[in-house]
Amino acid sequence: YNKVLCKKVVQSVQCTHNAQSRQKCRDIAQLAALERKDDGMAQPNSAKSVTTKKRSKKVVTVSDSKRCGVIMIKRCLWIVFLWRVAYSNPQCSTTEVKSLLEGCDRLTGLNITSVGGTIVNDHNCDVLLPKQVFIEEPLFQYPLADAKKFYTLIMVDPDAPPQVDGEFYLHMVKSNIPGLALRTMDSSKTVGIDYRGYKPPAPPHGAGPHRYITLLYEQADGNNFLPTVPSTRHRFSLAKWLVGKNICGPVAGMEFKSEY
Repeated sequence: YNKVLCKKVVQSVQCTHNAQSRQKCRDIAQLAALERKDDGMAQPNSAKSVTTKKRSKKVVTVSDSKRCGVIMIKRCLWIVFLWRVAYSNPQCSTTEVKSLLEGCDRLTGLNITSVGGTIVNDHNCDVLLPKQVFIEEPLFQYPLADAKKFYTLIMVDPDAPPQVDGEFYLHMVKSNIPGLALRTMDSSKTVGIDYRGYKPPAPPHGAGPHRYITLLYEQADGNNFLPTVPSTRHRFSLAKWLVGKNICGPVAGMEFKSEY
């Protein structure tokens, strides 16, 4: 031990093997001996200090492990969320509302039958009818509906004043309609959750023919679709209403005209 200290001193001060350097080494050796003696007396406390350090290190290690675990869980949850958003219904999309006003080329597949037996379908789409024909809620039928899925019906009038672009008069919103019910004509009225009731066509006198467009959307989340109810029927923005709602389509539609 003394030789090591002497070697370090010699290297640090670049001394030679003369009397002065040897004396310096002896002084350092004596100091080292005293330090060893002090270390021996303080050994229990030193051991305790080492143990404390080990425990502290262990605590830090456990804390780091927990922190890593929390981070990994958060990352996993985030990945699961992104996966569900991306793959829950990859084919679900909505058509631009403006294109739905282009007429019967965009609106096909939906059959509308009045209480009196008048039928509007692909063969007479855009037909002009007296407003009394649909004074009561008609029956809507979609022969291609999936029996295992649920649908939402929306009926609007794009010609109601003030005729602001993208805004309509809302005649009906009905959701959670079973696909099986749309494929049959067993009832006089389409079953489902009716949010505002059916408002029949009522074009004012002298206003000319109004278009009445009915759109059928497929619900991506089964029968768990509970949309917010518009506060008013006037100036209903279909595009804004569709934002954030997990519905697809429209998968079918139909249009007829009515006048006073």
